[in-house]
Amino acid sequence: MTIDFTGKTILVTGASGGIGGAICDAFANANGTIIVHYNTNKTGAEETQASLSGNSQIVQADLSNPHEVESMIQSLDTVDIVVNNAAGVEQYEF
Repeated sequence: MTIDFTGKTILVTGASGGIGGAICDAFANANGTIIVHYNTNKTGAEETQASLSGNSQIVQADLSNPHEVESMIQSLDTVDIVVNNAAGVEQYEF
């Protein structure tokens, strides 16, 4: 079975490495246009983007901040698919 995302734009949150990077790679290999999201790891996002075939762009936003999310959304033309891979971690002492 061939999966083809030609003409589709995919926003992958938390895409600066690891699972997010692999998700970007899979969609790019299926001809999707990738939006690589990161919060703090710009270098990782740039490395993810550099490894992709096809069209891609990088966006930065702190997804825990509604104003930054709104700004990010407004900066994008079209998003057909969102993969919410970003994670927020709060550490507490036991």
